[in-house]
Amino acid sequence: MTAEPLVLTVVAKGSLHDGTLDLLDRCFIPIKRGSRSYAARMAGLPGVEVLLSRADEIPELVASGQAHAGITGLDLVSEVNAEPGAARSVQVVIEDLRFGRADLVLGVPAVWLDVAGLDDLVEVAADLRHEHGRVLRVATKFPNLTRSFFARAGFGDYRIVPSLGATEGAPKAGTADVVVDLTSTGTTLEANGLKQIAGGRALRSQACLVATPDPAVWTPPRRQAFTQVIDLVESALAAGDTRVVRAHFADADDGCRAALDAVLLDSAWIEADHGTELDGHLAVADVHEVLRLLRAHGAQNAVVEAVDLMVRPTHHYASAFFAAVDAAP
Repeated sequence: MTAEPLVLTVVAKGSLHDGTLDLLDRCFIPIKRGSRSYAARMAGLPGVEVLLSRADEIPELVASGQAHAGITGLDLVSEVNAEPGAARSVQVVIEDLRFGRADLVLGVPAVWLDVAGLDDLVEVAADLRHEHGRVLRVATKFPNLTRSFFARAGFGDYRIVPSLGATEGAPKAGTADVVVDLTSTGTTLEANGLKQIAGGRALRSQACLVATPDPAVWTPPRRQAFTQVIDLVESALAAGDTRVVRAHFADADDGCRAALDAVLLDSAWIEADHGTELDGHLAVADVHEVLRLLRAHGAQNAVVEAVDLMVRPTHHYASAFFAAVDAAP
């Protein structure tokens, strides 16, 4: 282990943990648990220490400096960064790691048949104040994001009820009128007699890679280690978006080359003893069109295949993050 290791914190269990392990396995830096349940190591990167934590602890661990980077839900990071008057203490490096998808949504009782959108909720809040002398109660574990969401909608006639247990059960229990809660499918809301309404999504969330923007933390060893982690993750994500194509043509004329080059992200045409070899890559969405063109132009032994890592010539995410760090006052 280096004298100045990078401390990366990841979720200890659950779906975010499983998704993180799968991603890092694809990056060829699998996590191996140590003898202590909360500590682990990253195979292949001796300059990285891994700290296993609860998902909701990770933004605070990064903000406090106990960890330098982490993988957790964007909803949890956004809640910390939305704290009124607080400096942005957690920087999102890669916003979408392609797993852990969920929405932070407004859920209202399904029996409110005339409430279909936020404008209708404004009327409900006015009725509660006029007829019952109280404000609309909103149960949530995300008070900062909820306030920001309602502020954008121009709605202020409510009060937040802290949620200590299952948020979606608060209206049935009589402790709240509506909820702002995280959901992947909406089935839990429905099971508790709630529904989503038009314009009621406060945030689209998924797993993200975050780090501290504190320049003092980023010593050369840590910067180098984190650049390696970022680049491997970026390469794995790029590989998920693209496919490699290899094909042999007995005669690849100008029309053939022009047609395929118009679809491929990049290509190399290599003259061989018995024809021409194509080596390129393409977006997943264009696979069917490339197959059609390969057949139309007489490709032989054509292969379109997935790869583990697609390495870019530049460090896109790492460069952007460290440019922001270096620009900090």
